[in-house]
Amino acid sequence: MWFNPDIGFIFLLIGMLGILFEVTTPGASFPGIFGTISILFAIYIFSFYEINYFGVSLLAVSLILFIFEIKIFSYGVLTLLGALTFGFGAFYLIDKNSGVGVSMSLIIIASICVVVLSILLVYLGLNAQKNRKSSGSDALIGAEAKVTKKITKNEFGEIIILGERWRATSNSDIDVNEKVIIEKVTGLTLFVKKVD
Repeated sequence: MWFNPDIGFIFLLIGMLGILFEVTTPGASFPGIFGTISILFAIYIFSFYEINYFGVSLLAVSLILFIFEIKIFSYGVLTLLGALTFGFGAFYLIDKNSGVGVSMSLIIIASICVVVLSILLVYLGLNAQKNRKSSGSDALIGAEAKVTKKITKNEFGEIIILGERWRATSNSDIDVNEKVIIEKVTGLTLFVKKVD
């Protein structure tokens, strides 16, 4: 039972997903280790069968296409190609002359799961790009703050925004407790103007 090509294919699929997850979240070493161990189990199981290296190559290409989709985001084109090469690679993985192979139902189910997962990831990626908010100091531009130390043309003052104190400068004098709008961020200094 353990040397069934379907079991080997499941180990291979888990291994590919583990490596793919490792690439997408560097530093999370568990998925990469688990994926590598799963692929080693798959190699051991497939060693009892005549392997078609064309199928192995297609599976490797599909993994590379999935990784490229994550890195360059092709709006699903690379994912679709990856899913197609994945399905064909699984179909041709074991030499058909040997009379055994990965069951077609498992190939179809795995390919559908890969396509659905890919569509979900593409949707989430597009949604994240559409709703991307600026982060870091750029998010401060246009925000309103309160002056906590007087700002003069010749001397830095201090403002408080989102509970943090920042050094601020302006082209005009601004008194304590007045409201300002942040116009520009340079390093740790905020350029502000008085709210009219």
